[in-house]
Amino acid sequence: MGLHTFDRAMLYRWLASGLFWLLVLAVVFISIRSTNIVARVSRAAAGAMTVCQEQDITGVRELARAFAVEWATWTSSPDDYTRRLGLFLKRPDIATPDGVQEVTAASVQSADSDGEKYRVRVLLHTRRLIPLTLAEAQALPPAFIPVSREDLIKIKQEGLGTARDREVLAWRDYLICVEVPVTLRHGRPEINGPPVIVSPGVAGGEIVEAHINETAPPDLVGFVGQFLGLYYGGGSLANFLALGASVVAIPGWKLESVGEVRVDDSKIPSLAYIRATVSAPGVGRLEQRIYMLVHLERGSYLVKDVRANNKNAAPH
Repeated sequence: MGLHTFDRAMLYRWLASGLFWLLVLAVVFISIRSTNIVARVSRAAAGAMTVCQEQDITGVRELARAFAVEWATWTSSPDDYTRRLGLFLKRPDIATPDGVQEVTAASVQSADSDGEKYRVRVLLHTRRLIPLTLAEAQALPPAFIPVSREDLIKIKQEGLGTARDREVLAWRDYLICVEVPVTLRHGRPEINGPPVIVSPGVAGGEIVEAHINETAPPDLVGFVGQFLGLYYGGGSLANFLALGASVVAIPGWKLESVGEVRVDDSKIPSLAYIRATVSAPGVGRLEQRIYMLVHLERGSYLVKDVRANNKNAAPH
C-alpha cells in the first residue's frame, strides 16, 4: 500500500515537472518568434516612407516642377519674367532670355536627396518660336506659322518676291531636361537657384510584346474589326462584352484599319494581340497596339478587357 502511494506521488511529481519544463520551452519559443517578428517589422518600418516624408518629397517635386515651368516660359518681357520667378525666389536676379517659348507639359524624372538638399530633374516639353527661311516654313503645317497683321502688311508692301528671301518665325517643339536645386527647411521646400540644363539620360523603357504567334481565325478577325469600329467611334458595346466587363467606348476617333491579329490559341483563343490604325480630326495614321481578352461563348466571341499590355509579357 505504501509502495503504491510512493509510486503515485513520484508519477505526479514527474508529470508536474514535465509540464513545467514544457511550459518553459513554449514561453522561450514564443519569445524568440515574437522577437524575430518585431525585428522584421522594425526593419520594414525603418525602410518605409512615413506620411510626413511622403508629403515632403511630394512638395519638393511639385515645387521644382512649377519653378521649371515658369523658368522655361519666355515672353520677351523682363517685368513679366521677374514677376513670375519672384513667386519662388526672394531676389529673382535671373536674366530674361531673348525669345518666345511656352511649356506644354512637364514631368518630374527623379528627386535625389543629400540630407535636406534635393536635386530634382524635370523634363519639359516646350514650343519655341524660331526663325526659318520661307522654304523651311512651307514644309511645316500651317498652324505652326503665326502670321500677324504686320506680316500681312509687309508681304503686301514688299511683294511676294522680296518676302521669299526673308525669314519667318515658326513654332518648333523641343524637349529640355533641367535640374532644379531644392532645400527642405523645417518641412517647407525652397528653391535654391535657377535650373541647369542637363542630359535627359538613357531611356529605360521598351515596347514589350507577348509571345503570341498563332494566326487568328477569320471569324475573330471580323469580330475585332466590328468591335474596334464601335469602340473608337463611341458606339454601343452591349452586344460585344462579356458579363462583368467594364470596357467603355471612346467617342471622337475612327478606326482606319486592322493590320494584324495574333492569338494565343487559334482553336480557342482567349488573348488577342492587335495592331490597328485610328484617326481623329487633325490626326491620321495613329498606331494602336492592343491586347484584348476574349471569351468564346455559344459560338460567339465576347470581350472581357482591352488593355495596353499583357500581364504575362516580359522583356526580351
